[in-house]
Amino acid sequence: MAFTAAVYETSGVLFQPQSETGAKREGAQRLSSSQELELWRQRAEDMARKYQELLKNYRQMKAAQKEEHEQYRNNQKLLSDVLANCRNLELAIQAAKLNEASSPTVAALITGMQQVLDNQLAQLNEHGLLETVEPQPAEMPDPELHETVGSVASDLAEGLIAEVVEPGYTCSGKLVRKAKVFLAAPAGGPAADIHREAR
Repeated sequence: MAFTAAVYETSGVLFQPQSETGAKREGAQRLSSSQELELWRQRAEDMARKYQELLKNYRQMKAAQKEEHEQYRNNQKLLSDVLANCRNLELAIQAAKLNEASSPTVAALITGMQQVLDNQLAQLNEHGLLETVEPQPAEMPDPELHETVGSVASDLAEGLIAEVVEPGYTCSGKLVRKAKVFLAAPAGGPAADIHREAR
């Protein structure tokens, strides 16, 4: 009986520490799980904040792009109208020059129209609304910037720009109107006739 009691007591003594240790381990596990949940909650909140920031920046970027596009479209329409008027002035000046020698009045008219044309283009350039695309003779034509309207007999190598008929223009780095050019052709060919007809 004593042996049995001793075993029982020993068993009881041994069992009690095991129960306390198990409880501590379970508490530690529960604490660890709570910390892990808190960590994931913080991560989720951080991700949500970053997402909101990205979404806000994206919306601001799209709004800015839309505003820029609208501004460019309005500027382009305005420039197209202005350039059409400038082209009419250029044609009027060319026509008047045919009779320039016949009358001092015509010469004065040409000077006045040329001043109006130059001032108009200078103001557009000054405000950054217009940049001139004017290639030089002997350059290679760029189909993105230059429109070939004919050819002319020239001593230049065939296919190079021989003459600029009309300058081109860009707005905010985007093309509004291509420059119109004549390309060089071998002397003695039919190019000279084409050139005269085009002009």
